[in-house]
Amino acid sequence: MARKIRPDDEDPDIPFSRRWNVLVNALLVESSVKLVARVAMDYANYYDRDNGRVAGGNVYPGNELLARETGLSERSVRTAWAVLRGLDMAERTSTASYDPKTRKRTADEYQLMIPEGWEHLPILGPNSGRFRCVHCECLFNPQGNSSVDSKGRVSFQVHRLCFCPPPRDKGKGEGCFSLWTQARQAAEATSWRDLGGDVWKLFREARDDDW
Repeated sequence: MARKIRPDDEDPDIPFSRRWNVLVNALLVESSVKLVARVAMDYANYYDRDNGRVAGGNVYPGNELLARETGLSERSVRTAWAVLRGLDMAERTSTASYDPKTRKRTADEYQLMIPEGWEHLPILGPNSGRFRCVHCECLFNPQGNSSVDSKGRVSFQVHRLCFCPPPRDKGKGEGCFSLWTQARQAAEATSWRDLGGDVWKLFREARDDDW
């Protein structure tokens, strides 16, 4: 059986690009964010140190080019970069500017990174298995989600990662999150909103597969 690669694997024979893709594959975010992260890696330095170049650096394809290559809108590309910055997976090392000599506008330049504490991001386990609903214990595939506020902070609807999706047909009953919430209220237990950081304990319970 092949050895499983971790994003922080210290084996010098494993290039940064492979470790980056392991993290991107596991990350529970929108497909647009994952796509931009993957394509951005095509423009980055692959290895940890190669003739003085830092791995993951020198990424400056520009949002317009990324939009063409990914099939996304430029707005979606900008949002994807905002999510990656908010997760400390990308740092903008220089901003776009206009060069009057060439009459051309340069693109933002990025450094891609494996953040410290990456294990605490909303990610799949090392085996990429399905999650088990905290309420009904049925297996389901978690749907990635993220949002970025005006200060660049990324947040997630964690309950969508802990409970199986509600039925599309409302006539088939309520979803597991609603039923779990009602049961908590009946038991006068702490509500989801008041759990604070403890919601991530439920996330890990639903994942049941730690790195």
